[in-house]
Amino acid sequence: MLIKLNLENFLVFSNLSVQFSKGLNIITGETGAGKSTILEALNILFGGRADTNYIRTGSDKAVMQLTLAHDNPYIQALLSENDIDYDNELCVRRVIYKNRPSKIYLNGVAITASLLAKISSYFVDVIGQFEDRNFLNPAGFRVMLDSLIIDKTIKQDVISAYQAFADIEKQIAQEKAAIANAIKEKDYLDYMVQEIGKLNPKTGEEDELMQIRSKLMAIEKNASILKNIEQSLVYVGDGGIEGIILNAIKQLSVIEGNFPEDISPIIEQLNASLESVSNAVQALTVFNHGLEFNPQQLSDAEERLFALRGAARKHHVAVDELEALYKNFQTRLDKINFGEANLERLNKLSQELLIDYQEKALKLREERLKIAPVLENQINSALTELNMKEAKFRIRLEEIDTPTTEGSDKILFELATGAGMSFGEIHKTASGGELSRFMLAAKSSVIEEYSCLIFDEIDRGVGGATAEAVGLKLLNLAQKVGQVIVITHSPQVATKGDVHFHIEKKTVGQETSSAMQCLSMQQRQQEIARMLAGAIITDEALAAAKKLLQF
Repeated sequence: MLIKLNLENFLVFSNLSVQFSKGLNIITGETGAGKSTILEALNILFGGRADTNYIRTGSDKAVMQLTLAHDNPYIQALLSENDIDYDNELCVRRVIYKNRPSKIYLNGVAITASLLAKISSYFVDVIGQFEDRNFLNPAGFRVMLDSLIIDKTIKQDVISAYQAFADIEKQIAQEKAAIANAIKEKDYLDYMVQEIGKLNPKTGEEDELMQIRSKLMAIEKNASILKNIEQSLVYVGDGGIEGIILNAIKQLSVIEGNFPEDISPIIEQLNASLESVSNAVQALTVFNHGLEFNPQQLSDAEERLFALRGAARKHHVAVDELEALYKNFQTRLDKINFGEANLERLNKLSQELLIDYQEKALKLREERLKIAPVLENQINSALTELNMKEAKFRIRLEEIDTPTTEGSDKILFELATGAGMSFGEIHKTASGGELSRFMLAAKSSVIEEYSCLIFDEIDRGVGGATAEAVGLKLLNLAQKVGQVIVITHSPQVATKGDVHFHIEKKTVGQETSSAMQCLSMQQRQQEIARMLAGAIITDEALAAAKKLLQF
């Protein structure tokens, strides 16, 4: 329920503060006084688009604030998800600046317009002069009819089944596209797979070949040097280096007795050297024997490196990326060779999911056919109360072939406006006044989870007893919903309000502004008389107004 609206420098309102009430709130005023401006402000506070055109001339910003009460669990969940403190009241504040971005606050927390619109959708519904363009269409009819379905899982099952089917259909489309693209390049893929597959590249192979190549080239370069060293150590003199040392030890041993203190240490050192030299010569010999230069192995390594690097240059990749490239070509080729089998599997699954969807859509259709007469009776009864006694309303379901999240029905609301008249789509057969009354009848027949309904001139095109009936229906609707706000030009409707607000535009000097006040009973009588008689209020008009207020 809306509690309080404050406007500051918003179009014709320089400063406005209005307190709404429970029940039926009536707003009247001359054309151009600012009634529609109130709706525009509320629409912005419900998450609508705001721009600098709403800023009053001469001001640098416009401020709108709305306090409202709620007890909707969906709103509470949204507030909790967005870390917004709340009780049973919300305060929405929007500031439109001339030279900087607008701001939106909910209970003091900055939020987005989309979040505000989502929250507002749970507590208020606005039915405007041209709202029937959206309301009176198959989508709007479907929402209204489905709101009477008690078991909400029936609708949710259809949505889930459709989503599963749509997901598989999307996969099928992607698979077909992939196969089609692969077929276009099949010859190219065959050639690449054969060419690179014959090369059989392995990641890391380039480094291994370079190591082999480097080692073989080192052997080729240094093998003769190492062999010469070995020969000089083994074959020099008599017995090589070891023979020279042994011969020296023998000769020193002969004269050792003559110089025991000097020669003995030398002999010991030579013996130790002999062992080290012997080990070194043996190690060198073993090493040389293991160094086998293989020209063919070097040629093979270089040829392999050349082939790998040539392929890498050709395909503009590193050598180590050739293996991954080959696998990519192979995968794309497999799309052709094995894609049809996968496509067949997906098509089979799609058919299964389509059957599941159709079963659930049929169940939803049966439920709609069951509740359609209930809604028909409620709206026909409401139309009778609104002085459309000869009108007959019916709901017709047309089956559609294309699966949707809403099932397989096109829901049509049809009206025969008089006895003997044929049924036709409402927006084609009903006049403006009849459309208004139908919208009111529909809204009063299906009470959604709103705590506030706002009607903008829903009584257009009607008068007299019919306007009286519209007013009573709005009053009854307000008692069911809790709060209804109505902008009206009809005196019969205005008299049914629990509270009555009047908007008046005044000019003081060079400045024009509008004011909105809650009328006393005497002021209401004056306003109703003005609505009946025009600018000159007669005694007869005052008497008629008093009588209307005594309904």
